[in-house]
Amino acid sequence: MADGQPTNGANHADFQLNKDGESIGIFTARGGLIDAIRFAGQQKGVSEGRFPDGSTNITRFPDTATPGARNLLPLAGVVINEVLTQSDVPFEDAIELRNLTAGAVDLSYWYLSDSQKEPRKFRIPNGTFLAPGGFLVFYENQFNPITGGNPSFALSSVHGDSVFLFTGDAAGNLSGFRTGVKFGPA
Repeated sequence: MADGQPTNGANHADFQLNKDGESIGIFTARGGLIDAIRFAGQQKGVSEGRFPDGSTNITRFPDTATPGARNLLPLAGVVINEVLTQSDVPFEDAIELRNLTAGAVDLSYWYLSDSQKEPRKFRIPNGTFLAPGGFLVFYENQFNPITGGNPSFALSSVHGDSVFLFTGDAAGNLSGFRTGVKFGPA
């Protein structure tokens, strides 16, 4: 973080960026340019970065600063509508998705996870569609199978937890869009 506060930790630089805009570059030890960008005036609470990560496109990220993590944009149209964690036998934990759009959404190769840092925990199977205005429920036996799919996850009803939905492609690449919810103990 270019905040001029290096004593705040290894991720803090000893210089600050100009909020009115400037150029910034990464150089080799011998002064060779690796990469550089020029940015314009900045808005409070809005970061800028490459989207998708590694591309040449510079995008604004309102309220989603991600120092040291992948750049993400909010997913529009599909929401995590409900999470069930207090489940006694024969019931099980469940995650319900809702399509807010008027068209079907292909969820093939998208991911559900309880971690922003490990998004690829449960890959939604190819051919999974969410009907216009429809709902789709994923049960714990899918995202945390007894046979031990890896990786898998469970939801904590005792401490609360988070659930995230990430978009992806057939090759397993994340496209940079996600939605998520955080919930307290049940």
